[in-house]
This record gives sequence, structure tokens and C-alpha cells, in this order.
Amino acid sequence: MSSKLGKKKTALLGLVASAVGSLMVFFLSYSSLPLLMLINFISGIFDGAGYITLTSMVSDCVEYGEWKTGKRSEGMIFSINIFKSKIASAIGGSVCGYILAYIGYNANSSQSTFTLNGIHLIQTIIPCIIVVISFLLLRRYNLSEAEYDAIVDDLKNGVTRVSQ
Repeated sequence: MSSKLGKKKTALLGLVASAVGSLMVFFLSYSSLPLLMLINFISGIFDGAGYITLTSMVSDCVEYGEWKTGKRSEGMIFSINIFKSKIASAIGGSVCGYILAYIGYNANSSQSTFTLNGIHLIQTIIPCIIVVISFLLLRRYNLSEAEYDAIVDDLKNGVTRVSQ
């Protein structure tokens, strides 16, 4: 998909599909299990393509950084990305835990309608909001496929653009 559309457009398409899928699941609520599963399946395919593309864009930053500074720092870039992911998981998990406590979730027991609706919001609207924020930030990513290819060619030829 990214070879036809480009990385940025593939990532943006994946984010849009994720947001639309989350909203559709929210509005369908509990009415049709087969339709919910179909929507999750289709948006999951686009989610996967989008998130894999976003991950591959991290390595683009390595080449861009080397081209710009003359120093290759892939260990630092990937380490920071992994650290960021762990911090985001910790924050996301704790926020969900606090929300579950607030809405009255009790493990291994029947949940109230208020609790079920809260869980439904956690699984649909909150991810949709995060995806929309990601979409807005990714739109500012200005490295085109042609520019990236030129940078890789420069690096193969030993050319860097060291900033002073």
C-alpha cells in the first residue's frame, strides 16, 4: 500500500480508517455483533498498514538525521522511540485504570449500564480522539518520498549536509 500511496498517505489513511471505524462502532453500540466484527476487521487492516508505516518512518529519521548532521544515531532514535512507547503505555494504562475505577468496574461480576457505557467510551471515543490528534501531527511531516530517495542517494555517495 505504501509503495503505491507513499508512506505519509498510507499512515494518514490508516489513521482515518481507525477513527472512522471507532466512530462507527461507537454509534452501532451493541446492536449488531456481526457488523461490529466486520467493521473491526476492515479498520484493523488499515490500522495495521498505518501503524507499520508509521514505524517505518522512524527509520527515515535516521537517514535524515545523518544527512543533516553527518552523524548516524539510529541507536538513540530507536531507543527514544521505544522509551516513548513504554511511557505512553504506562500513562494510557493508568488513565484507563482510573477511568475504570471511576465508572465502577468490578472484575468477575456483572457490570452496571453506566460501567458498560464507560467501557464502550474507553474503547471507541478515546482512541478516536488520540487518532485525530496523531493525524493532525502527521500532516506536518514534510519529508516526501522523492526527498527521502534523494537523501538516501546522497548518503550512498557519501554526501551529507552538515548544519553549521
